[in-house]
Amino acid sequence: MSVMSVLEEPIKNIEQKLKEVTRRYTALKKENLRLQAEMQRLNDIVAQKEEELQRLQHQTDVLKSGIQNWQPEQRKLFVKRIDTYLKEIDKCIALLNE
Repeated sequence: MSVMSVLEEPIKNIEQKLKEVTRRYTALKKENLRLQAEMQRLNDIVAQKEEELQRLQHQTDVLKSGIQNWQPEQRKLFVKRIDTYLKEIDKCIALLNE
């Protein structure tokens, strides 16, 4: 029995394991790129929603200052509607941050 025939089986096992590791590495690298792209997309959405929230909060402040002369019932309905919008935006941001 030659040294080569004794080493042949372990070398084949090492080659198979190396191929498997390479295959897994390639798959994980591809998944990592996909997840990075998804994370960037979600970060863009979060930034957009935060910007929208700031704009809406500013509009709310402006409108609240303008509703001082409204009837109490009108004012209450308006504030309730704005609060509902803000809660929905906060929910969206919370979902995106999970």
